[in-house]
Amino acid sequence: MMMMAAAALSRHETGAAPAFSIVEQAVEYLHEPLGLDVPPRFSWKLSPRDQPARGLSPLAYRLTVRHLQNESVIWDSGKTASATTHLVAYAGPPLRSDGRFSWSVISFLNDGSAVESPRASFGTALLRADEWKATWITGGDAARLLRKEFSVASPPRSHATLFVAGIGYHEVELNGNKVGDGKLDAGWSTFSKRVYFNSFDVTHLLARGVNAVGVSLGNGWFSCGVSPGTSQPGCVNSPPQLLLQLQIDETPVLLSDLSWKVHAGPITYDSLYNGEHYDGRLEEQVAGWSTAPFNDAQWQAAAYAKSAANGALLASRLFQPIRHLKTFAPLAVRSPRLGVQVFDFGQNMAGVVRLKGMRCAAGSNVTIRHAELLMHPPYGDYDGSTIYVGNLRGAKATDIYTCRGDGSGETYAPTFTQHGFRYAEVSGLLAPLTETQVEAVEMHTDIQQHSSVVFASPMLNAIQHATLWGQKSNVMSVPTDCDQRDERRGWTGDAALTFEEALYNFGMGAVYSRWLDEFRDDQAADGASNDFVPALGQGDGAPNWQSAFPSIVWGLYKYYGDTAVVRRNYAALSRYYDNLERLYNSSSKLAAYATGFGDWVPAGPMGNTHLIGAFALLHDLQMGASFFNISDLPAGPARAARCALLLRRAAADFHSAFFNASTGYYGTGLQTEQALPLYLGIVPKEVLPRVLNHTIADIAQHGGHTTSGIIGIRCMLDALTDAQRTDVALDMLLSDSYPSYGYMLKGGDHGWEPATTLWELWDSDSQGPSMNSRNHIMFGSVSAWFYRKLIGITPLTPGFERISIRPSGIGHSSLKHASAVVATPRGDIVVSVEANSTSMTLGITLPVGTTSVVAMPLFTTQEVHGAFAISERGASVWCMNAFESGVSGVRAGKLSPDGSYVELEVDSGMYHFEARISTHC
Repeated sequence: MMMMAAAALSRHETGAAPAFSIVEQAVEYLHEPLGLDVPPRFSWKLSPRDQPARGLSPLAYRLTVRHLQNESVIWDSGKTASATTHLVAYAGPPLRSDGRFSWSVISFLNDGSAVESPRASFGTALLRADEWKATWITGGDAARLLRKEFSVASPPRSHATLFVAGIGYHEVELNGNKVGDGKLDAGWSTFSKRVYFNSFDVTHLLARGVNAVGVSLGNGWFSCGVSPGTSQPGCVNSPPQLLLQLQIDETPVLLSDLSWKVHAGPITYDSLYNGEHYDGRLEEQVAGWSTAPFNDAQWQAAAYAKSAANGALLASRLFQPIRHLKTFAPLAVRSPRLGVQVFDFGQNMAGVVRLKGMRCAAGSNVTIRHAELLMHPPYGDYDGSTIYVGNLRGAKATDIYTCRGDGSGETYAPTFTQHGFRYAEVSGLLAPLTETQVEAVEMHTDIQQHSSVVFASPMLNAIQHATLWGQKSNVMSVPTDCDQRDERRGWTGDAALTFEEALYNFGMGAVYSRWLDEFRDDQAADGASNDFVPALGQGDGAPNWQSAFPSIVWGLYKYYGDTAVVRRNYAALSRYYDNLERLYNSSSKLAAYATGFGDWVPAGPMGNTHLIGAFALLHDLQMGASFFNISDLPAGPARAARCALLLRRAAADFHSAFFNASTGYYGTGLQTEQALPLYLGIVPKEVLPRVLNHTIADIAQHGGHTTSGIIGIRCMLDALTDAQRTDVALDMLLSDSYPSYGYMLKGGDHGWEPATTLWELWDSDSQGPSMNSRNHIMFGSVSAWFYRKLIGITPLTPGFERISIRPSGIGHSSLKHASAVVATPRGDIVVSVEANSTSMTLGITLPVGTTSVVAMPLFTTQEVHGAFAISERGASVWCMNAFESGVSGVRAGKLSPDGSYVELEVDSGMYHFEARISTHC
């Protein structure tokens, strides 16, 4: 009532009705999370009800946390002067374990209005290790169903929470109902150091009297059974394990222990790579196993597990679960031979196939094989119907269902596996399935796409589509490289190149924050990071791959305004940067710096790998000089200054080591060797024209194509835009001849496999199977370029409080219009650009509490800047080379330092600018 009264008083005092509502309330990047094991941080956004006044900004907030049950106030921040609406730290008394709480906020705006949020909820975990009373148990190699009956005298007065940890995968049922909607729970980690647990609200699932809980266990990454024929590094040859504790009204009432019963279930085999075997005939033996009453006299007692988690941290899974998401009906069905059907779902994805209403004889096997493409040369003859699985390498990617044969119509989808595929081959049925009986189920960590970009170019839209699907397919509790073959690891190089793309397109705060915990877990003794995380026993990683660690910290800091991520990782980052400094000082010159993988999978020669390795050093130092320099980190500014000093030394060393004064280019002259220093901005001004001219000439010499790999293409697109040659970058992207994104999209020269996700290689269609995924995200940096450079939306200060909008290249002969919506911690930025050679219209919406530098390019066809005019809804803001005041929200204007843009200082709100060549205003 205190908060509601304050809001009412504020509105009464001002007489102003709020023009906004509060939306997207989140705690630690999540909507109403349970199981918080960290002090909560609260976020919200202000959404306009109609077209708001310009220049609105929050001045203060009042945040209140209550007990959910009795509504008593635990913490009232009071009216706190601050414009922030994101990641506001809780500052009240310690919250109790397994507590349920509500929170709400009032935001006070600079127009005198105040807006009040609805109440949202969150819950805490078991916050002390000694509060875990349960013990680790197992059913052994074969018995993967575990059950226990227990009594509840009366319904919970407040709430009931089920805490579940599994080493391996688990699915939980309570009184016959599945608990939660997650799949492949509860997340991948280095199990000897960190094990994730789930927290479920089961209040509504409990009944008075006898209840039953059942848990099905799968191997996941824990068991060496994940790998076909050979052991994965870091795996353990032991069965999966369970830790479970049920709390009712914050009191433990059910624990995993030796009183549990275990039995084999219908899942007779499961492997992340190989697939799952499910025997429908065994369902009858365990029918009703997660309900009460149930006769489990023939079930065995559970055994204590010698847990791989001894000494490991039990950590809450504070990121979105893997879920079954959108379903896809087949677009086409083919029959390569009698009794075999091949279904084409039209989209390469991570997921599973569900078969419905099957009629089959008892004991007969229905086999589902998965593939990304159909057979074609050079792998075999093309017949348009035979799947190709060679690029899966050792992964069998095969699910087998053994039929009950009861005639009722049988449905099956696997539980403890996941595949990467576009095509599914089904065999073993006497009668063919109809298209309505088969569906593909998209499956990945449920990251939400929160931004979008649309072009008046089918090619660019298709590149964006392929990138989006490649990214979301490759988040399976951790970001991965691929989703289909016998790998699927948390390769850090892929993430280092695509973290900005991911942060623009998806809500990645929760996933990345927890993944950074695993980086710390797996950090080498010398401070180095690994080539993949979880590390699986590997040592120091390659330059540019290790960079994922500082890159993700920098990305969360820059794009989401998360300063706590720097503090939380400061000690590990300091060790990382100390190691970089040691490596640099131990090399006589950067010419001998570590190489690693170089510019992986280039279209041409690799080039000087020492130069490419040295780029990683300089790039890391640039990021460190930025994110260490936060005011509330006592040692941060000194560390930032140390990075900046080393960066200046290394930049001079880079030029000395790799620039050839006689030729006017770096290294051997390859495109990547020029793109990297151009991207870093370290090319001395006196040689910059020579380097740029050589770069553009080399692109032209190669028919407008790239010769780069995953690092070079990321840097080249930025470098060309920074040099005001976005036209060259667009020509490169709009091509469909090899090597290009368009070549992937059209499926190579023969069109046999048009890509719907990004390939691992520029020429995957003609390369062998040993390293040839058709769903790899590492080329996905292009999408970040769409947002940052083409539409031109970037944060000038962390969290987009101050924004740059600087479109470039719109007006190209093949791109006259583009638009984007970019989600930020303060709300959505909306930009729409349309241009030709003599005019541009620019519509923008800036969220409340932000300001922007809006840059409109001067037209290259007009030599006299004085003949350039800008208006906003017909009112002049720039005329005869001078800013004209008088338009609300447009505070100032000037020419950019290089004279190529007019830069306008703009407050929050909606605007419609028009720029044109004109001799009068």
